[in-house]
Amino acid sequence: MSILTIPAAGYVSDVTGRKRTVLISSVGCSLTLFGYLWAISTADVLMSAVFAFLQ
Repeated sequence: MSILTIPAAGYVSDVTGRKRTVLISSVGCSLTLFGYLWAISTADVLMSAVFAFLQ
């Protein structure tokens, strides 16, 4: 998956600016982290796998 997302993130970074890209990705990682921890606490294997993939 990284083979697709790294060039896409580089392009978005060139267009919108590096600070904005890092800020948006940090917020996205924070939101998916809370979802991942919630899925682990409820022992939902499928949701844990989905959030692990998104993370």
